[in-house]
Amino acid sequence: MGWWSETIMGGDTPLDIQSAIYNDLGIKYPYEDTPLLTRKNAFMKHIKQLPCLVAPHENIGAQVLGLIAMELGVPRDSDPIEEILQDAKHSAIYDEWALEDANGKRREYMITFVKAIDNYTGDPIQIESKELFEVMQEHLNAKNL
Repeated sequence: MGWWSETIMGGDTPLDIQSAIYNDLGIKYPYEDTPLLTRKNAFMKHIKQLPCLVAPHENIGAQVLGLIAMELGVPRDSDPIEEILQDAKHSAIYDEWALEDANGKRREYMITFVKAIDNYTGDPIQIESKELFEVMQEHLNAKNL
């Protein structure tokens, strides 16, 4: 299906990567049904293997992995979280879509993501994301104006 928004999780590829990560951790969809602490503990237990899972997807994989780590509130001093966050930051800075973005929306999301990484203290955070049905509703509402 592709991409429906400029956010990190706004497409099939990042959702597939997220699914692969959570499946590897033994967490089934819908992920929110599994308590945050349980997801965080599973992430921490397998943290060293996770970068290998996203390696085939490189840039977007690094962004998704960094995003999940921050949403779960993984401590910044956990090995190798700093490397994961720096990989996510690097991929956001050099995100091809953001660099070529005509309307600037992807660039704005990447700048916000980089700032979130720089300011991350280890407490769980939420990064803006647009669900497919949310975007569809926005388009339907715009047509009805």
